Amino acid sequence: MEPMPSPTAAAGTHDGSAPYAAGSITLFQNNYIRQLSPQYSTAFGYSTFRVLDGAGVPIANEIVTIACPTGTGPSMAKDVITTRSWTVTTDVNGICSVGSPGYSLLAPNNAVGQWIGTATPNSNTGISASFQMTNQLAPIVPTRIVAGGSFSSWIQTAEQGATFGSRLAVVVSGISTAGGGSDTGLSGYSLFWALENPPAGATIVESGGTNYTVLSAGGGNSNIAVKAGAGSGSFIVYCRPSDNPSGPITYFYLTVVVSTTPAALTKISGDGQSAVVNVAFGAALVAQISNGVGVGLSGQTITFTAPASGASCSFSGSNVFAASSNVNGQVTTPVPVAGSTVGSYLVTVSSPGVPNITFSLSNAAPATPQDRNDGLTYCEM
Repeated sequence: MEPMPSPTAAAGTHDGSAPYAAGSITLFQNNYIRQLSPQYSTAFGYSTFRVLDGAGVPIANEIVTIACPTGTGPSMAKDVITTRSWTVTTDVNGICSVGSPGYSLLAPNNAVGQWIGTATPNSNTGISASFQMTNQLAPIVPTRIVAGGSFSSWIQTAEQGATFGSRLAVVVSGISTAGGGSDTGLSGYSLFWALENPPAGATIVESGGTNYTVLSAGGGNSNIAVKAGAGSGSFIVYCRPSDNPSGPITYFYLTVVVSTTPAALTKISGDGQSAVVNVAFGAALVAQISNGVGVGLSGQTITFTAPASGASCSFSGSNVFAASSNVNGQVTTPVPVAGSTVGSYLVTVSSPGVPNITFSLSNAAPATPQDRNDGLTYCEM
């Protein structure tokens, strides 16, 4: 009969029989925290074990089965999310890790919390070592802020006082700091919108000012409206993380042009005058036409119309006067002359597309001569 191998024989390949059967398996290092994101992501670090025979000699090439919890609770998988159990092999020092050989992709599932796995040598399934890990959410940092919508919303033009036609929209997305996974929209992320060197009066509608901090909505979406003011010119609108001025950023290019749309007529001077019948008034009538933000518009026709009968006045012999506005949007009439009928009346001012306004004038009777019985005639002035 051949002698039995020595129980203290050097480590080597075994067939699972005594004395080479594993006598112990111990946890060499452990307690890694595995970070996860909403996507399948790479985990860092591996629990390591050492397998010895009954005499305390390391066993090489021992096959060890790694088992992680099944079900929907916190756990880890190898290569694909459904592989919760796999085998690894010890090296010449009897050491193996949950990811050896080759450090395969190990990843936590999407459940947060602490969990315990086991490592069992195949030559002695009556013993095992436990390892403990914790799945926790990894920070997701923004990697991109990109303009949403069509190209026409990135570069826009609006008239003074108008709201730009398309809302400015972005999508903020990021990747877990745990690594792996894919870019995903970040909802509830704080974004900072700002107007850079805007013309006078331009504002973000939501804040009423030139900047606005807001949390992104579902899918990482955020959008604002911008309204032009009285100033004109080009400017930039940008969006970036509110807590990181050097983080990802996106730009929009907007231009405010002078509005040529008439909005209102205004009396400048000449209202409320009185003159004796058939005598010129003291001053001309002056009216202005302007756009929605009060800027005068040139080249607009303004018409002054006095009553055709009764108390009235004339402009160079006619009850109607029309002219084009000057560079300030103003028209000045000839000095009106009171008609021959005493009374008060309105001169109507009109221009296409805007409400009329009126000037109030009155014609007074001439002074009545008075006799003081002294041989002289007096007139009250």
